[in-house]
Amino acid sequence: MTPPMVSTLTQLVNTHVEAAFQERSRGIEHLKAEILRLEREAGNLVRFLAEGGESTSVRSELQGIESALQGLRLELAGREAMPSVPPRVHPTWMRAKLERLDELLRQEPSQAKAEIAKHLDGELTVRPLPSTGQERRAEIRGRAKLNSLLEGQEAVCGGVVAGARNHLPANKSLASRFESSA
Repeated sequence: MTPPMVSTLTQLVNTHVEAAFQERSRGIEHLKAEILRLEREAGNLVRFLAEGGESTSVRSELQGIESALQGLRLELAGREAMPSVPPRVHPTWMRAKLERLDELLRQEPSQAKAEIAKHLDGELTVRPLPSTGQERRAEIRGRAKLNSLLEGQEAVCGGVVAGARNHLPANKSLASRFESSA
């Protein structure tokens, strides 16, 4: 892959990381709104019980709300503990990963396939494009798991995403054309 291609791929990955962080921020706001809604509901049920209203279904509903609140608060704490600034993938890291993959493809194709699969959320399709001379061309489509791409500090400059989940909508995919010398 040429330096401009690595640069383009790096920019594409960084764009998707940024989009995932923006989606994560929207998710945090949604969690906070849901927690507030459930707290109001729980407050209403507690007032009902405090005023002498007795109902096993109200008590059961209150227990369900308290359980849901506990789970939502844990999820919110986990999301808020993650860095707020998106990490940036560096072109040097991208080139190193691509070179390692190229070596695996040449020496151990089955291991390369397993390595690629563990980083994907769904299928990877590779469609050969017309080649010219010694240049091989292909269109590659797939959706990467954000957390698997950005594990470890060597991947990023300015932060690490540990345990992040891919929050890109299902209809967004990492799709690009790549050309490489044979």
